[in-house]
Amino acid sequence: MDLKRFSRQIIIQDFGLEGQYILSQSKVLIIGLGGLGSVASMYLAIGGIGKLGLVDFDKVDLTNLQRQPLYRENDVGNFKVEIAKKNLLEYNSNLHIEIYKHFFSYDQKEIVKEYDLILDCTDNIATRKLINQVSLEYQIPFLYCSLDQFSFQIALLNVSNGPCFDCLYPNLEDSQLMNCVERGILGPIAGIAGIYQALEAMKFLVSLHYLKNEILYVDLLSHKSLKLQITKNPNCKCNHYKFLNTKQNTKKEIHIPKITIKDLTSLETFTLIQLNDTSKIDIRSLIPENLRAKIKKIDLKELPYKIQEISKKETIVVMCQSGIRAKQGAKVLKELEFHNVYYLQNDFLL
Repeated sequence: MDLKRFSRQIIIQDFGLEGQYILSQSKVLIIGLGGLGSVASMYLAIGGIGKLGLVDFDKVDLTNLQRQPLYRENDVGNFKVEIAKKNLLEYNSNLHIEIYKHFFSYDQKEIVKEYDLILDCTDNIATRKLINQVSLEYQIPFLYCSLDQFSFQIALLNVSNGPCFDCLYPNLEDSQLMNCVERGILGPIAGIAGIYQALEAMKFLVSLHYLKNEILYVDLLSHKSLKLQITKNPNCKCNHYKFLNTKQNTKKEIHIPKITIKDLTSLETFTLIQLNDTSKIDIRSLIPENLRAKIKKIDLKELPYKIQEISKKETIVVMCQSGIRAKQGAKVLKELEFHNVYYLQNDFLL
């Protein structure tokens, strides 16, 4: 894993190295490479997902360029999946990509077996209902998203015996809705919704706070949003399917012990890591003078790829002005298999 590339994600306390590793082992199938899929695939690729499956039968059209930033003018007339694979690998050459140059149909349903999550980036109800059916059969959750002019809606469906698409819209037919060709869509709306899909996919895969049994409506013209609970319809066909083996990664809790300045003097060998910050307070002045030579100054964002400067044989104590970022830094080191790691409790600075 490229620690430097993903260092800004790794230092997030609730994400960390474990979250990045889970992403690198995860596989996502994206059905539809239009306004949603082109953007979602880009952010999953640069975010460190392990494998992407790309399903689309269409070729790049000039009208696509207004909202599908994965393609350029000289791509017009070429198959989207081929151009997408080429461009995504330029973002992240370590990414594994499988392309499926056909319309998603029931005959090709078995392709979903290889994946942990399906992203519905289509624009018609018939395909959505098919994705829902296949998702139920293979017990693979799918992330639904749809666009309409200045708004979008998003929901994660078929998770742990939760509601499905037919529970959400039981009697919906294609004839009742118009797609982007008929209603129109402002380009940035598709981009924001695609980013939202990528974000919710990453959150689900690493078990962060994702949309569970909820649908989120976002109106970007009025700057309003609404989140509603989705309940399972007792008469829906999804009740015949029991999700027993839905992949759900559970991140391990990592305990980070704290230590005081007084306790430092009792340690025989240790390294003090001071995380750089913009504070005007020089916290080194609070450390006994005979211990200051042990201080290494490192930026938190650089910590994951500076580990070669730190000995795993010594006790490591991480410090900052408040202790909050120090705890974050200590967690990163724990995930990188440093065992004797503490953060300095700075109660006197709070």
